[in-house]
Amino acid sequence: MIWKQVGDLAQHAVLTLVQMLSQGNELIQQSVLKSVEELTSDLAESDSPNVMEQLLISRVVCNWLECQLAITLSGSMGEESLVRSRFHLKLRESSQRRFQQSVLGLQQYRKREVDLARTRCKVLQDARKAQVDYDELTRRDYSFHFRGSDS
Repeated sequence: MIWKQVGDLAQHAVLTLVQMLSQGNELIQQSVLKSVEELTSDLAESDSPNVMEQLLISRVVCNWLECQLAITLSGSMGEESLVRSRFHLKLRESSQRRFQQSVLGLQQYRKREVDLARTRCKVLQDARKAQVDYDELTRRDYSFHFRGSDS
């Protein structure tokens, strides 16, 4: 489906950041894309993460690339004015803050998913236990009804 490829804004953002990082060097571009692919795969806990997890992973990857770009840009400026130095410092700090927030967001989402799964298991166990208790209670208290119907 071509609309999915063309409309994948996260992929467009990744490609734009990679192009900015590689500065036209094909080897760097392909290497960074491979690193992005590996990072995305490592961040996914399953082969098919749900939509929310995919969005959060894309955010982490883009923020990571943005961080790398800010570091690269500030390191390649050489002698620069105080104003430009401050700008690059703020750029690095803000990109690092966004990266940390995106990682934290992914961690919090996963923790909520684990907590939700645990709650579901507990509810299921309680429901099964309640059913067993109900069945035992029924057999014990109403056993005469069951025996009477057998005869």
